[in-house]
Amino acid sequence: HLAGEDEVLAAREPAAALAATVVATEKVAEACAASSAKRLVYMSTVHVYGDRVLAGVTLTEDMRVEPRSPYAISRLASEHVAAALSRGAYELVVFRLTNAVGAPYDPDVDRWTLVANDLCRQGAVRRRLALRSSGTQFRDFIPLSSVCSAVAAASRAGDPVVPTGTYNLGSGQPTTVLALAEMIQTEFERQTGRRPPLDAPDPEPVPSEPYFVSVARAGRHGLLMLTPLDEAVAETVRFCLDHKERLQ
Repeated sequence: HLAGEDEVLAAREPAAALAATVVATEKVAEACAASSAKRLVYMSTVHVYGDRVLAGVTLTEDMRVEPRSPYAISRLASEHVAAALSRGAYELVVFRLTNAVGAPYDPDVDRWTLVANDLCRQGAVRRRLALRSSGTQFRDFIPLSSVCSAVAAASRAGDPVVPTGTYNLGSGQPTTVLALAEMIQTEFERQTGRRPPLDAPDPEPVPSEPYFVSVARAGRHGLLMLTPLDEAVAETVRFCLDHKERLQ
């Protein structure tokens, strides 16, 4: 279950987004409980850690969560709804996803605010990249294909590969947004023969320090990042080049 308002709409209309996301989860969970569904996999977000995301901190599933954005609050509330309705009815796996990188299903999928998608679209349409920040902030990026593999593994019921519970789903490796942008530049150069210029504000006087997302629990059950990040970038660049006209 991935349905719910994204972070952009949640920031713009927090009350409506919170209501829609939680009600959607309630309806899905009720349907699972009333049917023969044996397992529900819920896609939450690493943003539920909220104020716990600090430089040098390692985020584990056992930490107290402190969401502050409407998007993160709605996802955490959905975790609780799915857990409350699961008792004796179905098995529940919750994934707290970091930042997925990969081509969308269709150019009309409105997820072009995601940093990797945005930069790849810029490179295809404008032939240059522009960051809204210096890019020195750290993120945990995971290929979308690895996310799909994890969902497929967790969806098996009976004698599951993935036991019920909550799992961080990411790479476990912090990467700056600037490093991602440079990876995208390199991939455009590889595929087109031309390296798009990159514009970014000057970095802050004090460099950012990384935080870490622990994926040890997921790793113990084989939920590993099997696709290299540069392959996910290559896929997204190729998609944007192939659909350049529709992305204008």
